[in-house]
Amino acid sequence: MPKVETVKIKAAHESQGEFVVINKADFDSDKHELFEQAEAEKPTRARKAKAAQDAE
Repeated sequence: MPKVETVKIKAAHESQGEFVVINKADFDSDKHELFEQAEAEKPTRARKAKAAQDAE
């Protein structure tokens, strides 16, 4: 069975998480922005809230 190539794009809404995986063939640079792994290391509101909750 052939494998479908995928790419990670930045999520359109924070409820989707940090990124969404789509088929590479569906990627449209006018609509999508590639997700860079280094961005995952940046603190997000959700991470900050979790860290604050864990610190309590």
